[in-house]
Amino acid sequence: MDVFDSYAAGPISRLIHVRIPAMLPAFFAAARMSVPAAVLAVTVIEWLATGRGIGSLMALSASLSDYDMLWASVVAVALLSVLCHAAVAMLERRVLRVFAAEQAVT
Repeated sequence: MDVFDSYAAGPISRLIHVRIPAMLPAFFAAARMSVPAAVLAVTVIEWLATGRGIGSLMALSASLSDYDMLWASVVAVALLSVLCHAAVAMLERRVLRVFAAEQAVT
């Protein structure tokens, strides 16, 4: 920030060149943690709100003692969570490589 002070940089320049690259690792860490929770929340909400979807399938399978279908739907939700987590991690690597190369994990 001292360099930006010495060149009389404006607040937009400071935001783009210093503050946003500095916050990117924390932003992506929060995104990686929240994606699996969001998938779980969507599964529960679709079951409670509409009575359809994979959440409803899980409840129906459990009540009918169809454990093969129940475990298959649990695996599908877990796989979706893992894939979304991996997609956020891949996006994080790409973005950090461009905007905050010193913080990128190789």
